[in-house]
Amino acid sequence: MILHSSPVDVDTVIVEDTVRKRDGKLLNVTLDDGDKTKAGAEMATWAWKDVAAEVLKRQKIMDQRIKKVDLVEAQDPLIEAWYLDRSTALADTY
Repeated sequence: MILHSSPVDVDTVIVEDTVRKRDGKLLNVTLDDGDKTKAGAEMATWAWKDVAAEVLKRQKIMDQRIKKVDLVEAQDPLIEAWYLDRSTALADTY
């Protein structure tokens, strides 16, 4: 049954004792002072369209940062940190 459902089929969602979706509708997110500080948020209450816009904004920032990463240069520290065999770790990767 789960394989044939979608988010619109979900009526209610509760996360950590907080109702996030009721009657099939996403509810606004209210940030407490600690969450506002972590998120750098100016608004205390966010509509889901605001959350989605923020996610897209941060995704663009991450995409820009990822483009600056030299993957060849980054592989050496990862190979050492994970104790990988270089001959097999890099097979068919680039």
